[in-house]
Amino acid sequence: MPGPPEIGMHAPISLRTVPVNQLTIGGVVSTETALLVVLNTPPRGNATLILKHQLIAAKLNLVDGADGSTIQSTIDQADACLSGATSCTRPTLISLGSALTAFNEGTTGPGHCP
Repeated sequence: MPGPPEIGMHAPISLRTVPVNQLTIGGVVSTETALLVVLNTPPRGNATLILKHQLIAAKLNLVDGADGSTIQSTIDQADACLSGATSCTRPTLISLGSALTAFNEGTTGPGHCP
């Protein structure tokens, strides 16, 4: 299984390694083009955008076959925050983003594939 997309890097991001036409992020169905716009937008400290980057990466990892059993509740919370269904503070957004980053980088969850 490949690693996560290069979130936050300077190079443009492509979803071609994990073929998807759309993902639901924060209750909104986003096309591949819309996802790429988000991923190619530098977050510059914006906690909501950082969370979107990491949530997209986590969902792509799940589509690619990663075991999401240890992160699913975090994904659900992130989706709820981004949809507005739950009121989330900046520290909550940062905490959720950090948990998703750890999953995406293989620090938590199933880890990196050999």
